[in-house]
Amino acid sequence: MITNNAPSAFEQYEGFFDAILVDAPCSGEGMFRKDDTAITEWSLQNVQLCAARQKEILKSAWVALKEGGVLIYSTCTYNAYENEDNVKWLLDSYDAEMLPVTIDAEWGVSETPFGYHFYPHKTKGEGLFMAAVRKLSATSEAKFKKTSTQQNSGRKPSLECLQNPCDYQLLFHRNLWYALPKKHEFKIKQLLQNLNVIYLGIEIYEQKGNDFIPQESLALSKHLNKEAVVSVDLSLEEALRYLRSETITIDAPKGFCVVTYCGLPLGWVKNIGNRCNNLYPNNWRIRMEIPTDNLPQPFMLSEINSRD
Repeated sequence: MITNNAPSAFEQYEGFFDAILVDAPCSGEGMFRKDDTAITEWSLQNVQLCAARQKEILKSAWVALKEGGVLIYSTCTYNAYENEDNVKWLLDSYDAEMLPVTIDAEWGVSETPFGYHFYPHKTKGEGLFMAAVRKLSATSEAKFKKTSTQQNSGRKPSLECLQNPCDYQLLFHRNLWYALPKKHEFKIKQLLQNLNVIYLGIEIYEQKGNDFIPQESLALSKHLNKEAVVSVDLSLEEALRYLRSETITIDAPKGFCVVTYCGLPLGWVKNIGNRCNNLYPNNWRIRMEIPTDNLPQPFMLSEINSRD
């Protein structure tokens, strides 16, 4: 599930989450090495502003964390105001304990009393700080009533497009059909009821009138039941044309088909006989021109799997 909400919106979910990762907005000192703008925008005032904002985020996250739950705090900056000082503030303000993280000396990670620094001159990658904290105090968990969601009284799609379809429950939301894991259905619906949810479960179909249009996320899902769909493998040139959202032709029955490359699903087409309607998301399409007269030899997925 993906939501777009202010951190304070999660305070209504008191003691709801087992673990929370706060990757907090920061002054971005870890980006100095590769981004000149990060340097010019830096100021002590901005550091203080970020530190105050981070405390507010941590406060909201702490409410939503259940007793015994773990909060991971991270930034991509170096200064103590936004890192160690905030972790110390959290420990002083609430019943919490630091959790040690096992690290290897060869990694070059720098340990401090309140967290771990990943400096770019010592570790691979850009600058990073992280700390792990456990919530010790008892917290009353939020109580929710069963709530109704958007209903569709018409025909419903089948879940046979997924492996183990009995493990899922259908949900209709904003003209889209989603498959939710039954074991998480109640909690997902509670989040959906009170938050601005922009993605949840597996998006399987869009409903247009009486038609169900299969969605890209279904084709790419590891839970796709490949035995329940028509699948056509493309050549490299055909795959590139498909990923540019161009028209292709395939030898397959009419209707919706999954197109693949080396057995890896790429997306859907609707075969109408003499051509196919390309259903690849338009905003994902390859925009650059790739010459087709000297294409590189593709690596084979089977070769990678054989190395495991």
